[in-house]
Amino acid sequence: MLNMPLSISQLKRDLHWIANSPVILDITNLPEGYWLTRPLPKKIKLVVSNYDLKQVTERLTVRKSHLLGIYYEVLWHYLLAEKLGYKLRATNLQVKSDKGTLGEFDLIYQTKNSNQFFHRELAVKYYLGLPCEPKLEQTPWSYWVGPGLRDRLDLKANKLVNKQGRLSQSTAGHELLKQQHLLPVTAEILLQGYLFYPFGSYCPPPQHANINHLMGYWLTPQQLTEFIEYKQLSASFIVLAKHEWLSAFNSSTNIIQHRLLSSAALSQYATQHFTNSPYPYPLLIASGTSHNEIWQENVRFFLVSDNWLVKARSSRR
Repeated sequence: MLNMPLSISQLKRDLHWIANSPVILDITNLPEGYWLTRPLPKKIKLVVSNYDLKQVTERLTVRKSHLLGIYYEVLWHYLLAEKLGYKLRATNLQVKSDKGTLGEFDLIYQTKNSNQFFHRELAVKYYLGLPCEPKLEQTPWSYWVGPGLRDRLDLKANKLVNKQGRLSQSTAGHELLKQQHLLPVTAEILLQGYLFYPFGSYCPPPQHANINHLMGYWLTPQQLTEFIEYKQLSASFIVLAKHEWLSAFNSSTNIIQHRLLSSAALSQYATQHFTNSPYPYPLLIASGTSHNEIWQENVRFFLVSDNWLVKARSSRR
């Protein structure tokens, strides 16, 4: 079984999040409908039950992966098929040639009462902006780096536009869709997630950033006290597990009491993590408050190691 203890409340939040949260970039110079500026045409109301939790958990077990991207994909498949009644005609359909795998179609679906096929590429990403010179009004995409230093916004956006989004236009991709009777198809690209700004440094939004993009901050443990005071945060923090990265976290205070940390406890936790872990991955932290016995996230931020910025800058070369 997957180490992903989902609850009804989290599943409901996450389904609402993927259906309604803003995209990271707003690119208007691509063909209409190609780069999506919102996940769905309009907001939807969802009723989530124990049956939904069971079905999503079973689908995750079949995928045999703990990756956040797989969870995100499974939620989209379930939302479109089970909650909106769309027809999923193919998921994770690989395109192969004599030279190997060229790529895969994340999702091909039909809306209700339509013969039109849609190929949707799905991506949920978290990028940390690098400090830059004050003369810049926008940062190049290459200034936005994944927390694990293996990804950048420019690389991902270019891959989505020039490779994954155009897979149906390739000879092998078109032939496969023809064999599967999935033509004609309209490509869609959906890039959701968060942008995290460096605390205490200048870093404007990236080029073509959606004005409503979700955001947070990143800092080192040495900056934590200053950050808490500057943002006037309450001394109540929780280290988010990877599967909790989508929607803003909330839960019964009684249930998560053992996970809540004071600022001092968080500082100690971070110090031990970055000192003792062989590969100290950045920590995503939620700061929140309790009201009527419900703890609600207000701000989220990454804590990174002291040398993270040096490594991030090196990754751009």
